[in-house]
Amino acid sequence: ARIRPTIADEHYLTGDDVCAMLHISRRTLQTLRDEKAVPYTSIGGKLLYPESKLYEVLSKNYRDFRRFRK
Repeated sequence: ARIRPTIADEHYLTGDDVCAMLHISRRTLQTLRDEKAVPYTSIGGKLLYPESKLYEVLSKNYRDFRRFRK
């Protein structure tokens, strides 16, 4: 199992981790960063994504499409 960096009780994911989790390309992740749609931090030139904040974004933007079915 990979160990995720922890800073101040927050787990951080790499870009590759986020891409795998969301099933998106690195370019799509870059677009999401550019649009400020996902939180991230840069430490020593490496981009890291706070796991709990990513889940907050996903939860806030969740749409239940089952309610739109007829």
